Amino acid sequence: MDTGRYAKLFLSESRETLTEINNALLELERGAGESAIARLFRAVHTMKGMGAAMGYTAVAELSHELETLLDRLRNATIVVTRPLIDTLFVGVDALEQAVDLATAATPQQLDVTKVLERIRQAGTEEPSPTLTSEFAIPKKNGDVTAAAASAPTQRAPRHIRIEAKRLDTLMNVVGELVIARDRISKIAERLGDQELADSILRASQILANLQNEVMTSRMVPVWQVFERFPRVVRDTAKALGKEVEFKIEGREIELDRSMLDEMGEPVLHLLRNSLDHGIETPAQREKAGKPRVATLILTAERDRATVLIRVTDDGRGIDQSRVLPRAKKLGLVDDETTRLTEQELVAIIARPGFSTAEKVTEISGRGVGFDIVANRVRALGGSLEVHTDAGLGTSVSMRLPLTLAISRAL
Repeated sequence: MDTGRYAKLFLSESRETLTEINNALLELERGAGESAIARLFRAVHTMKGMGAAMGYTAVAELSHELETLLDRLRNATIVVTRPLIDTLFVGVDALEQAVDLATAATPQQLDVTKVLERIRQAGTEEPSPTLTSEFAIPKKNGDVTAAAASAPTQRAPRHIRIEAKRLDTLMNVVGELVIARDRISKIAERLGDQELADSILRASQILANLQNEVMTSRMVPVWQVFERFPRVVRDTAKALGKEVEFKIEGREIELDRSMLDEMGEPVLHLLRNSLDHGIETPAQREKAGKPRVATLILTAERDRATVLIRVTDDGRGIDQSRVLPRAKKLGLVDDETTRLTEQELVAIIARPGFSTAEKVTEISGRGVGFDIVANRVRALGGSLEVHTDAGLGTSVSMRLPLTLAISRAL
């Protein structure tokens, strides 16, 4: 079998499956229990089948060992522990890396020997009672289960995969049709032919419907990109020693697919900035009279012909006492300035290379995060707003047009 022609399809489907695996694993870590284990098992089983069919040995072997471990969890021969959760995360990370290498321009097989051994050992170790107490798995409710089993099944919506390039081409054709329609309308107006004018009016109505349908076909719910962020937030918070409750609101809000793809990186930068600069450590939050666990919210909402994407945290806020001296030193504001407005604050922190970080880390400190966000938003025809309260938190909003596919012009 020529696997090259199917590699792109495999990559697309495996990324969706990996997102499902990560989300289910995060739920399991939060104590979801049997439902999360069942979701994990199904998704990993799917990955195993796809990897084996494509001849991707590393993907198939990793999936098989993860499936075996999850089967033991499902049958209650082992219990969920913190080391087990960490091992599952390591296995999933390796699985994602194996997929990327297998589908690269020059395909490679990831060496998974050590990861496989760790997964096998995780299924044989006897858990300590103190480790399992926080991960108690709830038992099924017999009445609810029976009711769910007897409920009528509904036919799932049918979907087909279409390359985005084809939709772009179709939108260009629609645009040419609009121009041709307008030229014909002018000719009909000069001729004074009423029958021709009526036919053009009817064609215009059909064309408007066609344009609307093509536009709608390009719209996708934001969760298709947002679903990868919970894992990023979890790993970053853990690396920084911070405790964070991450929420996503407005998952079903729709945005043009090309626009949504462009927004992935800016949103990621905002989340990482909030985690690194805005949110305090548990000890600092307790000292300030706050809950140990911080709240980080990613929101999407529709506002007429635009979409608002907002990142909000309840951290320390943007510290003007650190921004202002740095801005004065760089000559960005007058020496007499004592306080910055929110507009001035945005303009300063969005400048390339501006940073108040005392040292460069893997997460921040080079002054490129907010700069990337501001430039990307402007390039997409959007605007950026920042609201911050010292000690209470920061909210960064990106206002974007629904689509860049077609613009009304004179």
